[in-house]
Amino acid sequence: MKSFLAIIFLCMAFTVNAVVIEAVDLEGATKTKKSAIIRWASIPIGENISQEELDFVIEKIHRISQLNLIDVKFEKGILKIKIEDKWSLFPVPIVSQSGQYFSRGFLLYENNFLGRLGTFAPGVFWTNSGLNALVYWQEDNIISKNVGMKVILLHKNDLTQFERNDNIEKEFESRLDSVILTPNFQHGNFDHKLGPIFLKRMIYEGQEKVFDSKRYGLYYRQHYRGFKKLPVLFDGFNATYDFFFIPKGEDYDYLTSGEVVYLDPIDRDFLQYGLHFNYTNNSSYLSPKTLGGNQGYRGYDRESLPTQWNYGGFVEYKKHLFGTVYSSVFYEYNQSKLIKPVMDGATLSESTVGINTAYYFQKISIPALIWEYAYNVDDKSHHFLFNLGLTL
Repeated sequence: MKSFLAIIFLCMAFTVNAVVIEAVDLEGATKTKKSAIIRWASIPIGENISQEELDFVIEKIHRISQLNLIDVKFEKGILKIKIEDKWSLFPVPIVSQSGQYFSRGFLLYENNFLGRLGTFAPGVFWTNSGLNALVYWQEDNIISKNVGMKVILLHKNDLTQFERNDNIEKEFESRLDSVILTPNFQHGNFDHKLGPIFLKRMIYEGQEKVFDSKRYGLYYRQHYRGFKKLPVLFDGFNATYDFFFIPKGEDYDYLTSGEVVYLDPIDRDFLQYGLHFNYTNNSSYLSPKTLGGNQGYRGYDRESLPTQWNYGGFVEYKKHLFGTVYSSVFYEYNQSKLIKPVMDGATLSESTVGINTAYYFQKISIPALIWEYAYNVDDKSHHFLFNLGLTL
């Protein structure tokens, strides 16, 4: 009898807590399709779900970057969503300057492709090493409810100038062609991508070709979004893990890397922490992680630090100035082992301090305008970074 009453009680509790989304009402959309929001947020129409699952659906709608969410609420079985579409089709500048490294160009960036919340972005840009080109397409939930697809075609040239105390210790040019096809699967806060990859890499020192390899492999990425989106940035964790597996006969090479970023809002300011690592079993030119010039690695110029392995972290305090403008102070630490052709694979242990100013865009779907200064304490070197639009 007690067991029977317990079952009845549990059923009643579930009935009280369960809700059913009978329909979705979308207001204010000039481009975004209602079906795209339903797919992207995995809205389970006509199914019994818990209040916690409903809250998660609403949070996923908040995370859609292609629109400004005015209001979302659930009333009498209707999920009412009021939005303002962002300007999503425009040429995005790729303008970056970090030491001697530069990038100039643009993407024709459409991140609400056909109103389906997908991204299509062909682009061209120039670096120290000449013309680069990219074609990028991604759409979530296109294959099934939780399965999407991403395609990347990339031709990229980079000039690496590794410096110590303002002296160039090693200089080489990397020419890379790659194709990546990755179906992605979404489950809760996790996003898994797995698919084939093609890499063709050539390394030149002056006019001499010192490395040439063409390989096929497998690429896996896991992305975790454990955060609540805010008008600027977010509150919580954002984590990424990557793994490249590149076979060659009976042998193989691999590259694994990951990072975790945590933001803690303090009134309108933010305290930000980050941890990162990478490792490859190849100590030559095939699969190094070439670091520098971005968050976590600002004590080096962009594309200037070719590593076999690296680990480190940073802490940053972002002070709100006005509107969406923030100013930051930061500290970073990196332990790095260089690839064998650079200083015979030396190990570096270095700290960096610096400041930056960032303006975060609200009406268009590109991240920010950023200016940064960083001082590498151990190398006693100064690093300036200007970035507008996207970086690759």
